[in-house]
Amino acid sequence: MHLQESFDFLCTSGSEVLQLEVKGTTGDHGPVNVTAGEVTHSREHPQHAAIAIVSGIRVTPDADGKPTASGGTLWLMQPWSALPEELKSTAFRWTPPPSSRRH
Repeated sequence: MHLQESFDFLCTSGSEVLQLEVKGTTGDHGPVNVTAGEVTHSREHPQHAAIAIVSGIRVTPDADGKPTASGGTLWLMQPWSALPEELKSTAFRWTPPPSSRRH
């Protein structure tokens, strides 16, 4: 995982470069949350950006009771450039004005 980039994996093969964002869900293949940084990256680097969604992941406890993920179905879009009509706002960040006071 790249901590300073807006993608999870940098994949290379010779001169080919793929910047892969990966999402996983226990549900069906459907909407996933993407960050503003991931969307911006996909739009600025569509020739290198890709997104993978693994759906139907099974989570079961192992012998120690810790959750373990297995299975799933892979869906891949390459190249990826998030289009405005594919996005839905689900959260906003609000900053109180400097003049506000805590009570």
